[in-house]
Amino acid sequence: MAHPLDQLEDIDELLDALTEKLQPLIKTPVHDHANKLPVADKARLYVLTTYALQSLLFSYLRLQGVSTKDHPVMREITRVKQYMDKIKSATPAPAPMKLDQAAAGRFIKAALAGNDEYDAERAAREEASKTAALEKLKALDKKTASGDVTKQETKKDKKGRKAKDKMGERRKERKEGRKEVRAKNRA
Repeated sequence: MAHPLDQLEDIDELLDALTEKLQPLIKTPVHDHANKLPVADKARLYVLTTYALQSLLFSYLRLQGVSTKDHPVMREITRVKQYMDKIKSATPAPAPMKLDQAAAGRFIKAALAGNDEYDAERAAREEASKTAALEKLKALDKKTASGDVTKQETKKDKKGRKAKDKMGERRKERKEGRKEVRAKNRA
């Protein structure tokens, strides 16, 4: 554990640094800074300034050994926190950012364009995909041109149609049943 005098020296250095950082705010009145801000930011500035002052007073009282539970400074801090909540609820939340997918795609393509190995692989994949699609199309054309449709394919088609028809009939039955229930409930 550090010696108390060392801790006091650290606090003194930190206070000097804080004072230096706060000089622009200390030199000019708060209302001069607030006049340059929009209304919501102006309210935040005044509330945060008040909160900072009340917090410093609270800390000072605690260092002096004063009980702060029933002290007026606690009521003031609570009041300022309520104002902070009001300001927070009054300001709209920023809209979530959306990713422009088209632009992101262009960035990625541009970044990968100089990669010859990637370009060659992509071109080979595209060519293989086109070739496979053309072969399937040719095979399908030959099959339909020669009238080479098997009996199993036609049976499957009939079964599929029958299943769809049954589903349609069931839907109609359920719909009529719901209409009857509604009519009974109305009466």
